[in-house]
Amino acid sequence: MSSGLVVDAHHHFWPQPRPELYPWLTEPLAGLRRPFGPDDLRPLLEAAGVDRTVLVQTRSSLDESIDLLATAAGSGFTFTNGVLGGTVQPLDVHVYVLNGSMPLPAPVTNLQLS
Repeated sequence: MSSGLVVDAHHHFWPQPRPELYPWLTEPLAGLRRPFGPDDLRPLLEAAGVDRTVLVQTRSSLDESIDLLATAAGSGFTFTNGVLGGTVQPLDVHVYVLNGSMPLPAPVTNLQLS
């Protein structure tokens, strides 16, 4: 077994999903139509031996990206150490590395994709 850090590089949190905000939550995914947050993920990470995660937005929204940063901060940065968020038109992707010292960090990577 490796003694290195294990990172889950892609997971999502969302509040009670509203159909107009989460149109991809179609009937085959009905089981996902409930809030998911740190308390849902934490026991799964512990069971799998995952040390850190990167939280990825579920929709293209600056508001959601800010909410995700607040969620990561609110969990005490115990496992979420990065947030990937952005907006569309133009597609603007920001990668944030969190260390608990800043509630809304400046992006360490800013990719303009066309």
